[in-house]
Amino acid sequence: MVNLKIALMVCCVTVPGILTGQVQGTATVSGVVTDAVTRLPVEGAMVTAGREVIRTDSLGAYELHVAPGKAPIDAHRIGYLNTERSAIELSEGGTLRRDFELQPAQRVSGTIIDADTGQPVKGCMVFAMRRISALGEFWYASAGIPTADTRYGTFETVGLVPGDYILEINGCAWSFYPGVSRIEMATPISVTEAGVRGLSIKLKRSDARRISGLADHGAVDVRLVRHIHDVAQTLAQVRADVSGHFEFASVPEGEFHLVTSAGAHQLVEVIDHDVTDVELRALPAPRIHSKVFKDGVEVPLQAELVPVFDREPGPMWPRLGGLASGFAVASILANNAALPNGSITIEGAAPELTFIVTSKTGTLTGNVNTLPAVVIAIREPFAEFLDQSSLPRARLDNSGSYRFENLAPDKYGIVTLTGDELLLERNEAFLRKKAALAESAEVPARE
Repeated sequence: MVNLKIALMVCCVTVPGILTGQVQGTATVSGVVTDAVTRLPVEGAMVTAGREVIRTDSLGAYELHVAPGKAPIDAHRIGYLNTERSAIELSEGGTLRRDFELQPAQRVSGTIIDADTGQPVKGCMVFAMRRISALGEFWYASAGIPTADTRYGTFETVGLVPGDYILEINGCAWSFYPGVSRIEMATPISVTEAGVRGLSIKLKRSDARRISGLADHGAVDVRLVRHIHDVAQTLAQVRADVSGHFEFASVPEGEFHLVTSAGAHQLVEVIDHDVTDVELRALPAPRIHSKVFKDGVEVPLQAELVPVFDREPGPMWPRLGGLASGFAVASILANNAALPNGSITIEGAAPELTFIVTSKTGTLTGNVNTLPAVVIAIREPFAEFLDQSSLPRARLDNSGSYRFENLAPDKYGIVTLTGDELLLERNEAFLRKKAALAESAEVPARE
């Protein structure tokens, strides 16, 4: 009887937009969403009218029942440029037809082919890496949204703006198109307003190697991580079996970090042969002892150590929780010695950390002429590893003025990013070099 009641309750629940009949006290808006280039229907587009949302069916059609009155309406889908939001006005019981044409965003699409067999390689993820020339050298940033087809070996990377890109293939046999092992060696492709379609990328599986071994604790997740210009990129993740055995079947040449969910970590180098018998042993998590002094008075705030590279052992950021607004960390000491670069690597016994907190914070203001822009204040001396979560950051779209409050008294490099540099907002090496060349600003203590 209980199960019957539950079934009846579920059957009686309705989803807005699914029923075609008029809902009492509402108005109806319906229409079709099509591709502005092909004129074909767009299935799965999200149409929003007021508070009501629905996806289009296989014919690109939708129908929504909304409250009478004025309401904004728009349609969007991944891989297409959003339409401008418009307004509709409906009376109770009224109907309105509103069609949408979505302009497809630039995309790169094609097929991954096994160079030896000529057969499609299934399940590849293709990332578009933007090569940016700035500060006298090349930098790389991921762009667009990759998709993968696990049946036919096709791929599509959408949401790109016109420019030069390097295609990076992950998840099957890794290689930088057209078949080199390092991004610096790759040849870019040019993406125009029309995008690039029908590419045939050939991969040689024989170029890839195998990494295998045993991980502590068994049945843990093992990630294969690569660092590119201080950015940690997870290329693949596998699940070790109950005995701890894991294997990555197709890895290119290079240096990689193996990291487990149990805290194990090891650096491996793949050159010209398989790497087997890797032992991943987890180290105990460091226990820290900390003191916090706020304007010279010790207070009971909690500190923590956060790994710089995701969950990997190595350099760690000391962070302080529960800091009230209007206060800032003036300095951090480890065993009474200052931490010059803001991070710490623990080898052996964990040090005692001392946080010096001040209420005599300062304010920093300024203006930017070119929009859109991102302004970042980076405290001197510039850290080896920048804690992105603690960097004062302002995003400027309509107004060029910015204001940073509650800064610890010190000198700051003011980094302004515009144009292609906006894609490098999280690239630590680029930000450090940019900060070294940027104007320096002194933030005095508040009286």
